[in-house]
Amino acid sequence: MDGLDSSEEEEVEEETKKKKRTLTMEDLEKCGYKERPSILLVPEPKEEDTGISEEWSDGRAHRKREEMREENAEERELTRKAVTEDVEVMAEFAVKRMELAEKVRQERKQEQRRLARNRKLTFNQKEKAKRNAGQASGGKNFIQEEKRIGRNFGLYSGFDT
Repeated sequence: MDGLDSSEEEEVEEETKKKKRTLTMEDLEKCGYKERPSILLVPEPKEEDTGISEEWSDGRAHRKREEMREENAEERELTRKAVTEDVEVMAEFAVKRMELAEKVRQERKQEQRRLARNRKLTFNQKEKAKRNAGQASGGKNFIQEEKRIGRNFGLYSGFDT
């Protein structure tokens, strides 16, 4: 081979493994790292006084500011106007809601009366009423229903004769 036998090659490999290479700044710069001051040496930022207290307030300061401010006549008038208009709107809404509830009650009563009348009918009469209302039971025979509907419109295909 190139003059070294296998035992010599193993010795060279062991020597390279034993030698620990020290990492230098030049090695890091070759890899793209740049030298900068340590973050450990940078002083902490100084606290600036923002005027905002981090402590909890009991609300007394705010209450004092509100007490000092008096309501003028215009603001009172606007408040009075808003309250009266809102009361009227709410009253109208309540009346409409009561009317709607009464209408729903009346519709329920009519539906119950209709159902009571239908209970007296025979099965065939009920089915005829359903067909007339367009609510034919689709579970029985769809083709027969379609033929019947076609005959009602005057279509006679000769298929079912």
